[in-house]
Amino acid sequence: SSGAEVTGVELSPEAIAAARREAETAGLSDRVRFVEGNADALPVTSAAFDAVVCECALCLFPGKAQAVAEMRRALRPGGAVAIADVTAELEDLPASLRGAAARVACIGEALPSDGYPALLRNAGLDLVATESHDGALAALAERVEARLRVARMFLTADGSADLIGEVIELVGEAQRAIIRGNLGYRLFVARQA
Repeated sequence: SSGAEVTGVELSPEAIAAARREAETAGLSDRVRFVEGNADALPVTSAAFDAVVCECALCLFPGKAQAVAEMRRALRPGGAVAIADVTAELEDLPASLRGAAARVACIGEALPSDGYPALLRNAGLDLVATESHDGALAALAERVEARLRVARMFLTADGSADLIGEVIELVGEAQRAIIRGNLGYRLFVARQA
């Protein structure tokens, strides 16, 4: 709504500065603010927000349960939490992708599709909706693969083309894992119990 106020929490001071510049450029500085903070100790007042949104970040947090507990603490009674994130059935991924998972945190630290609802329930939240957005993840992988193929055409002398070729193979493995349902992107919405 036009009267909404937004507080963004980010660990990186550089990202906060960039977000503040973008908000100012968009003419939203009076309604959007950004603060430095950690997800497992949100720098916000308890019961201050109608909604908390976590977009493609929970998979990166080492203390996922504490982060979700903090999201719940920030909510007013009846408030909602929306988490959109990568899901990974790690035991079903091919070895090549599991090896890459150690370097690609959004896969390596992602939960299986039933892991996020469990986190929400354990924090005292009731799951009210789940949506699959695997198609968006597949489209992203396709765009990444296309860009890598173009980049490889321009790199020949220093071995970079070989490295890009390896990454293209990993993207292909990820695309096949999405088709099999071992990698996905889901939205989970929950309300205070």
